[in-house]
Amino acid sequence: MNKKELYWILDQHRLWWESRGKEGEKAYFNNIDLRWANLRGANLREINFNRANLIRADLSKADLGEAYLNKVDLYKANLRGANLWGADFEKSNLQNANLSGANLGAANFKGADLRGADLQVVSASECWINDAKFSSKTDKARLMLLGAIDE
Repeated sequence: MNKKELYWILDQHRLWWESRGKEGEKAYFNNIDLRWANLRGANLREINFNRANLIRADLSKADLGEAYLNKVDLYKANLRGANLWGADFEKSNLQNANLSGANLGAANFKGADLRGADLQVVSASECWINDAKFSSKTDKARLMLLGAIDE
């Protein structure tokens, strides 16, 4: 997929989301290779990225609210300042990802690999971290103090 196609799909998705399905079309990026993609500030709400490759992608300030990112490779991805509220990252690889300033509220990180990730987040209220992997107990404790749930 070239940049022109990617941005056309994202524009159609934005129209779909803003019109509540009356215009545009919902985007699906399952099993797609988006390594190094520049998605900075994009409206990615409710997009399916399951099993996608987002290694080193720039998702800073993007809106990934309620997006599906199961088993996605986000190694060294930049999610700085992103809205991840309600997003599903179950069993995803977020090793060395930058999550600083991100909102993790109600997100699902069950079984995710967060080793080496920058977890200086804004919110982790009701964020699920069951079986997630961390570099240290301090990282996990930081999220727990912000309201993360580990049951």
